[in-house]
Amino acid sequence: MDSTARPAGDIARHTTAAGATIALATTDRGTSVICGGCESEWVLPEQAARDRAQAHAKTCRTLPKP
Repeated sequence: MDSTARPAGDIARHTTAAGATIALATTDRGTSVICGGCESEWVLPEQAARDRAQAHAKTCRTLPKP
């Protein structure tokens, strides 16, 4: 379990297959999904963002950035 404090606005985190973190955060444009491994980013409605983060977490093989 990741015990690091979440930045303000973060609503959830997922961990990829390789151990990188995917953060979901609220923005004025919707919910952002940012992968800490491959650095992909999406802004979607909340439920779509949650689904995208979960799917990406299962498939992303990029190692976490040091």
